Amino acid sequence: MAAKREQQDDHQVTSSRGSNQSENSTSGGGMMQPPPQEKGRGSAVGPQKESLGRKEVQVHLPTALRPLLMQDWELVTLRRKLFTLPAKKTVTVILTEYVTFQPNCQTQDKRYAVSALVAMIKEYFDLVLGTQLLYKFEKQQHAEVLACYPTCQMSQIYGGAHLLRLFQHLGPMFTWSSLSEDSLDVLMSHLQDFLEYLARDTSRLFTAATDYQLAPAEYQPKAE
Repeated sequence: MAAKREQQDDHQVTSSRGSNQSENSTSGGGMMQPPPQEKGRGSAVGPQKESLGRKEVQVHLPTALRPLLMQDWELVTLRRKLFTLPAKKTVTVILTEYVTFQPNCQTQDKRYAVSALVAMIKEYFDLVLGTQLLYKFEKQQHAEVLACYPTCQMSQIYGGAHLLRLFQHLGPMFTWSSLSEDSLDVLMSHLQDFLEYLARDTSRLFTAATDYQLAPAEYQPKAE
């Protein structure tokens, strides 16, 4: 399989397959779009609108994370590289490391809040990976992943680059959630803490030199 390394045998959880997304990486629908241009603080996630009595929630990416989105897009769509799967550090590992990060273990309330946050991120990631977080060039790779690892959740296969893409979609997801305003404010505060944690060491997400490889010649016609 293109851009795949040896899978360990201890994955025994249910697959979150996700349906195929649209065919063009610059069109609408559930398609993964090129990173938006930044305006002021944070990452633009679309125009504000009323939903369930609230304006669209804005997720603000720290400055250090924004160039990674563009770098990831260029590596996949322009340079025809694929993120190595299974990832050297999977989404599950990244989230688990954050739960055990020492400042998150100081109080019971903090531990509970962080655990709830990472569980929600993992659930969203597994739910939307196949339909919203892939570029067209990656769809064939995703089909191969599903065939090779039918019992694995995608958070146990994919890594930091795709987790970073998820943050662009969390604002609209939160907007349509049934959370109260107070609960949403608390959630957003903990999410920003997580983003700042990632921004302090971006290698926690990915390193272009080691986490991507050029797609084999036989893969590229299948991905067109």
